Amino acid sequence: MSIKIMSHVWENGPDDRGELLVMLALADFADDRGRCWPSIATIARRARMTPRSAQRILRKLEADGSVEISTGSARSGCNQYKINTDTETPRHSVTPDARVTPTPDTRVTPPLTPVSPEPSLNHQLEPSEDISCANGGFAEFWERYPRRIGKAAARKAYAKAMNLAQHDDIMFGLSQQMASLTAREAQYIPHPATWLNQERWNDDAEQPHNNRASGTHGRADRPGTGMAQAFAAVAERLSRHPQEGNGGGDGFI
Repeated sequence: MSIKIMSHVWENGPDDRGELLVMLALADFADDRGRCWPSIATIARRARMTPRSAQRILRKLEADGSVEISTGSARSGCNQYKINTDTETPRHSVTPDARVTPTPDTRVTPPLTPVSPEPSLNHQLEPSEDISCANGGFAEFWERYPRRIGKAAARKAYAKAMNLAQHDDIMFGLSQQMASLTAREAQYIPHPATWLNQERWNDDAEQPHNNRASGTHGRADRPGTGMAQAFAAVAERLSRHPQEGNGGGDGFI
């Protein structure tokens, strides 16, 4: 976190509470140049709002010039955000009255504008950031996916998927399908690389079909299964007590 950037946001940030919270969340990750690249999910969590609200506010801050957004320009394809310290919100910008503005004396040479010092080199080389976005979001995806197998292939597939969608879109699609995926036996859950390569985050959520409790993989629902089990039970009983099959006692007819 940069104290300079955080102070700028506190002193010059917008009056709207939601916008201020988003800018403070960015400042919490920013370096001395105002750069950072946390994920939308992290920004939303810090600002105490939904990811959709955070995205809407970020677009407004970008339109106002308060924040510059470079889509996919940070490491691993993440968005880079830059808090613009050269602008102030209207409530802090004071326009002098033209009628009372003194005419500058052309005989006086204005002082040279001091050169702004370079940002502190003692700061870490890269901005503080959300760990999931630093790794292109793959760490978060890998942790959430219900079948962790083939990590190297999954990492390559994730990097390819980032050219087609944002990390939050992939995670949202996964969350929508989580119930149907976890209801399956492990061997029927697609490999994470397969799920990503087939762009399954765009699929509609399926209704879960949980067959784990019965352990029959659906065989109990097949027609005639109950009758077959009954005949098997009778055959086993006759094999143990053959006299019952010869009309003795209460045997079967």
